[in-house]
Amino acid sequence: MEVQVLSRAPQLKDLPPEQRVAQLRAGRKQFLDTIKLIAYRAESALVAILREKMSRHDDARSLVRTLFATPVNLRPDATGTELRIELHGQANPAHDALIEHLCTELNSTETCYPGTTLRRYFTTLRASTFPRGQDV
Repeated sequence: MEVQVLSRAPQLKDLPPEQRVAQLRAGRKQFLDTIKLIAYRAESALVAILREKMSRHDDARSLVRTLFATPVNLRPDATGTELRIELHGQANPAHDALIEHLCTELNSTETCYPGTTLRRYFTTLRASTFPRGQDV
């Protein structure tokens, strides 16, 4: 029986063209890294607000990430001055209270939705606030 000696890792030049990984150009990679950094800093700012009210600070980042995956309703008001961002409730009532604190802090900034004059207003929805017969 003959033993073949293989190199530990295949060389990129040895792979078929359809299996090669496309490398990003330096400018594109820097642009994507900048976007990732901005997103991380925004997430960290939200975490800092939540930590003001949390006893276990380590859970703040996971709560923010859960919040990012939470469904929302976007409702512009009839007067055209406000955009209501309604966050659906969490499974844990304590998390709802923390998110309500986050909403209060975000609302105090009176920030307009980008490209419009609509002021963003964050609020939470609980199961009791849904119209009768509507699924949660």
